[in-house]
Amino acid sequence: MAREIESELQANRYHASDEELRIIDAAAATLDAGEQATDDKIRTAFAKAPC
Repeated sequence: MAREIESELQANRYHASDEELRIIDAAAATLDAGEQATDDKIRTAFAKAPC
């Protein structure tokens, strides 16, 4: 997903919504606080992602 966003940014096609920016900020804050997802949470997230 990050590569897709980066690609769209490079082509000036992607504009994050306010909600997406809030989610990104919250995720960055948890990483800054040293929190990380467990392997199980990562597997669950990938299982839900459309392919």
